[in-house]
Order: sequence, then C-alpha cells, then structure tokens
Amino acid sequence: MAEIKQGYHGRGGCAFHGALWTVSSIRNLTAVVHSNAGCSAQGHLAARGAGIGFPELFQTPTTSSIDRHVVFGGGSRLREQIKNTVKIIDSKLYVVLQGCESAMVGDDVTGITREALEATHPVLCSLVAGLHGGSRFGYAKVLSDLLGSVGELKGLAGFEPDIGQESSVNVFGVVPVTDPHFRGDLFEILRILNGLGLSANIFFGASDGVEELSNAKQAKLSLVFSKWGRQPAEKLLESADQAVLERSCLPVGFEAVKALKDAIAEKLGECSLGAGAQSFLESERVRQERLLEPLDEWLGEIVGAPVALVGDESAITGLAKFLRDRLGAEISLAVITDASDAGDMWDRSEICDQAETYEQAETIEGAFVCAAQESGVKKFEADGGAGNRNDETIDQLAARVHRCGDGAEISEILTKARPLVVLGGAPDEAVAKKLGAGYLNVSFPSSEIVLGRSFVGLHGAVALAEKYASEVFKALDFKEASAALKLVGS
Repeated sequence: MAEIKQGYHGRGGCAFHGALWTVSSIRNLTAVVHSNAGCSAQGHLAARGAGIGFPELFQTPTTSSIDRHVVFGGGSRLREQIKNTVKIIDSKLYVVLQGCESAMVGDDVTGITREALEATHPVLCSLVAGLHGGSRFGYAKVLSDLLGSVGELKGLAGFEPDIGQESSVNVFGVVPVTDPHFRGDLFEILRILNGLGLSANIFFGASDGVEELSNAKQAKLSLVFSKWGRQPAEKLLESADQAVLERSCLPVGFEAVKALKDAIAEKLGECSLGAGAQSFLESERVRQERLLEPLDEWLGEIVGAPVALVGDESAITGLAKFLRDRLGAEISLAVITDASDAGDMWDRSEICDQAETYEQAETIEGAFVCAAQESGVKKFEADGGAGNRNDETIDQLAARVHRCGDGAEISEILTKARPLVVLGGAPDEAVAKKLGAGYLNVSFPSSEIVLGRSFVGLHGAVALAEKYASEVFKALDFKEASAALKLVGS
C-alpha cells in the first residue's frame, strides 16, 4: 500500500488561463477577454515558456480594463469590445471570459452577452476568473459552460448545430497546455478510436471545434481520461442522458489500448465497434512486439530501476503502468501535481466546511459548486462515471505517493528518494542532474518545445521505451563513473 502525503496547489496557472488556453485550442472559436491587458499576455507567455506555442494568444481581443473600469464598472467597455471584435475578427463563435477585476466588481457579463446574442451575434460567456481555482478547473468549467449553452445559437445565420454521427465518442479530460502533449495525445486517441470503428469529438483537433461542440449531445459516450473531464461529461449526462466511461489514465501501449476497447465494448456493446476493430488491435499488438523486441537485448540491465514520476495523475499513471509491466521499472515515487487545483468541483467538502454559510462558500470559490452539485455527482457515479473505474490507480502502482505542487517541496521529495530516473516537468530536471539521475520531460511545464509528441498508444509507448532505456543507461554510466572517481581519490 502506498504511503500518501498530502500537499497543496498544482502546477499550471490560474483558472482564467486554463479557460483561455481551452478556448484558444478550439478551431473557429475566439475569446473576448474582459480584464486588464496583462492577463492574456501572461497566458501567452506562460504557454510559450512551457514549450507550447500559442501565437494567437498575443492577439486575443481584450477590454484592457483600467482603474476607472474597476471603480465605475466596465460594462460599457465590454459592449464596445464585443461589437468591434465581431466586426473585425472572422470567427464562427465568440466566448467572453472575465478576469478577476470583473468578477470582484460584479460586471453583468451574462447580461451583456445576452444583449449581443439577441442582436444575432454568436456570443456566449463563461464566468470563470483566475481567483476561482487552477487552470485545470478553468478547462473543466469553460468546456462545461460551452456544452451547456451552445444550443442557444440555434437559428443564428451560418450556424448549424446538431449534425452529429451516431457512433461518435466525446473525449474529455485531456487539458490543453497543462498537458504539454495534449495535441499529440488527442491525435493518437483519435487514431485509436477510428481504428476501432468509432468517430470522435476531440474538440482541440484539426476539425471544426465549434461543430464538434454542437454535435456533442448526439454522441453515444463521454470518454473521460481524468477527473477534469468529469464536469463536462456530467453536463451531457444531465442534458442528453449520455453514457459515461471514465478511465484512471491515458492508454500507454497495446495492453492499455485493448483494455480501453474492452471497456467501450462493455459499455456500448460489441456491435458499436467497427468490423475491423479486432484486426486493428491485432495489428497494433504485432507492431508493438516487433518494435519493442530489440529492447530485450538490454532488458536485464534496466529491470528494477527505481523511477520517480511527477505530474498530473492521469498522465503519470499510464506511464507508470507501462514502465512497470513492460520494462520492469520499480515505481518508487509518484508526485501528483493536480491533486488540489483549488477549483476542483469534485472535492469541495473542505471549502464548504470552512464556510459558515453557502453564500460564504460561494464567495470563497466563485459560485459554481457546493451543495447544488451533490445530486449531479451521485448521478454521474451511478451512471458509470467515477464508479466505473476498475483499473489500477497510482496509489496501487507506486511505493510512495505525494500530492503537492510546490516546487521546493517536490525538489526535497525527489532528493530524499534518489531515483535512478525522473519523469517530470522542467523544474525537476535540475534535481535529476544534481542526483546524477536520468530525466524525461513528461509533464507541465515542459523543458522542450512540444508540437505533436505523445506517450499515448502504440507510438507513445515505443517513444517512451526508447527514451527511458537511454536515460537509465546514462544514469548507470554516471554512477559507475562517480564510483570509479571515488576509488581513484581514495
């Protein structure tokens, strides 16, 4: 049984940035920011600094609120910005996001957005400010809001919702930017689902994201890969009675892909899969065996290597399973950086306990949750959400599990653990070097530029095996060289 240590905060920025990154990742969707000029710029710089390019973020329309808008209200400035944005920027849908100033002052963002919608402009809003939580919560909130309100656009010129495919699956829980590999991960998940004969709405792909949002209710299944996908999945469960399948992690390697296929077939029936699903799986199995077979040459030398993983739970759980089961790694330590993202709608008891009244809890965390969610969570679990997970969790895979996002604390934890290889984010690379350990960049923030890289599926598993084995040997060579130097010195 893993030893679990609790900490606080996660890497990844505020809820506003999570919402902005989410909206900016959807094709044909434009954000209109009601905040000071720095919020969008910081969102761009944070993504750029983490190795994830978002050049369009630096051109995000914003009201650039100043002190007089805080004192006297910024409603008129928002009306002006929406009008100018719709006139100048060609987009299928516009979404108003608010910063902390607007949230605290109480500008009527919903009312102003409604005015624009009544004027036949395709404008929606999501009231998630930075003070409401972390970036992962921002993703969950804005995606849930869009799925809940996109139906209001019916009848607007040029907008055609609800043209869906019956076999489609909605993919939730892969968070833009805070998962540096989100683009590559989603494309690989799409390839896998297509191979099984299923079409899929991944929302952040190369297709029309707005069309996928409007078609989401027509899908048969919400496929959830992390707790951050539960809220949008629950929205569709409530509004469209859509089935939910939650997995504890992203699928890494053939065995995980097969388990995913079996879970989908159990949920929707074998007949829901394409005729070529079995042959696709057999092809994946053979290809993985052929590609990984040469690694057996060195397997005896890398088995039992102590490994530490740092990152979001759903990402590192899949990596840990593959490293342990296929490469014989000893998962000595896992540090979960998204355990408490401050806006986690699914673990609000502590917030509510601290507040004497519901109104106070609403003020503390932003009005979206607490008691009103209880029935929804129970329905979600009863209909196959969180209660449907029967695969291994990180607590079962790792000898020790810490849940925190503080950089100094993580450095201290890694230093004490002294793993042979560290899989984590950019701040963990320096610790690995100091320990003489190998290092793989697998989580936010990235120390490398990330375009389409992924550690998901067949291709991700092979890439992971290559990099991991190479880093083990580098670390072993370093330790041998250090030992030799000590002998010479003595």
